[in-house]
Amino acid sequence: MKLLWIWPWWLVVIVLVAGLTLCWLGWRESGARAGSNRGFRLGAREGSRHRLQRGVAHGTGWNVSGRDWRWIRRGLMVAVVALMGAAPGVRTDVAEIGTNAEVYFVVDATGSMGAEDYVEGGTGAADSGESDGAGDGGEATDPAAGHRRIDGVRADLVALAREYPGARFSIIRFDSRATTQLPLTSDLRAVESWAETFKLESSYTSQGSTINRPADELTTTLQRSAEERPGNVRILYVFSDGESTDPYAEPRPQFAEAGKYVSGGAVLGYGTEEGGQMPMQGGYDGDGYIIDPATGQPAVSRINETVLQQVAEQLGVPYAHREGVGGGSGDGSGVSDGSNPGIDEGLLVGGIEDLLEQGSNTRSVYNVQIWPFGLMLSGLLLWEICAIVPRLREAVELRRASAGRTAVGQAATGPTVRGGGTW
Repeated sequence: MKLLWIWPWWLVVIVLVAGLTLCWLGWRESGARAGSNRGFRLGAREGSRHRLQRGVAHGTGWNVSGRDWRWIRRGLMVAVVALMGAAPGVRTDVAEIGTNAEVYFVVDATGSMGAEDYVEGGTGAADSGESDGAGDGGEATDPAAGHRRIDGVRADLVALAREYPGARFSIIRFDSRATTQLPLTSDLRAVESWAETFKLESSYTSQGSTINRPADELTTTLQRSAEERPGNVRILYVFSDGESTDPYAEPRPQFAEAGKYVSGGAVLGYGTEEGGQMPMQGGYDGDGYIIDPATGQPAVSRINETVLQQVAEQLGVPYAHREGVGGGSGDGSGVSDGSNPGIDEGLLVGGIEDLLEQGSNTRSVYNVQIWPFGLMLSGLLLWEICAIVPRLREAVELRRASAGRTAVGQAATGPTVRGGGTW
């Protein structure tokens, strides 16, 4: 058993000491009152002994035994509340099946990833036959124009994650800035949920795109992982079209430093050389397409495979041009085993069984056990209520009797006359 401390330890100590002190002081005070009442009653007229014994039998307030139990009960309530604040935890050994693999996904979420040149004819896993409209980063506005690049990213990211059961996953998203959207987790459902729901950058706030925007965030994350968990395998997948529209950004990729910590993975490119138009993001349905200010016509985004290949070289991983959902990389290498169509064997870390230390690990988990103390506190409170109710009823009856005697006395003596007035 281990104390997990829902409350700070010092607060638990204060509650315990203060509560028990008040109970002790109350017990002494009630003892003094009980002694005074007993002396008065024993010195009364003949028959007081009989009333004393009757009072003991009925548990009246001057009963020493009843007084002790009353304050013992309240002291126990204080102790139980303090124990609940300390939160005792029971140890449980949990068996976990996992690997020492860390899979990092770097996702380009700039507006160009919404270009409609990913799947010509709308075939494959992303073909739902419906359209979400222009502003959500989902399906294409016009199914005949093809699906968006981001549709391929969604499908590939989930399919790749499913190829690494037991691994831990992290997602870094970049648009006008780079942020870690999902810290390392072994929850595959969290990865799938993120892939299904994330949206592209708003076209109204975009500051341009550059492939180097996630470089610093990625390098810092991988370096920290290497320092804290040097025995782990770090696998990296970059999803982008390689396009750069930021005139102030460094045109050459800056991923060499991050490549020092990568054991495998791939750079996946989306788009075509012919390019595709980009629907407005972050607005309302029907906002249309991003306009090129130089021509006044819808802007066309084209993949930059030269930049993506340079990124892959710096990271030490292969590059693959993704042509369509379920369509593979176009190099004829085939798919892994059919469980995740469209994921080529060349995109997976080779010899994964040899690289990863798969097995069952036992982890100790402490579960807070407050419910037994809750039951104890409920029982003590019920006991307290049962003890107080008769006393309250007796006090009410005594007050009524006293009020009746006062009324009778006033009626017998009549009103008091002072100075000619009635009081």
